[in-house]
Amino acid sequence: MVNSLQNKIEELEKRETEQANAIKSFSEILGKVMRGDMSARIDTTGWNEELAAIGVSINALIENLEFEKKEKS
Repeated sequence: MVNSLQNKIEELEKRETEQANAIKSFSEILGKVMRGDMSARIDTTGWNEELAAIGVSINALIENLEFEKKEKS
């Protein structure tokens, strides 16, 4: 029982670290986009499925913004 609890704690700590790293990446990339760098993309390599889906969505949003910017030029 103790081992099971320890494993759960380790899993939660790992997940917390992954989420913190993802949030940092999201923030960095969105900051670059806000400064006009439309080439910035989130690298979701090795991310779990949930976080990768968010990263892919943000990348799609950036691509759409880039496309709109080019269309207006």
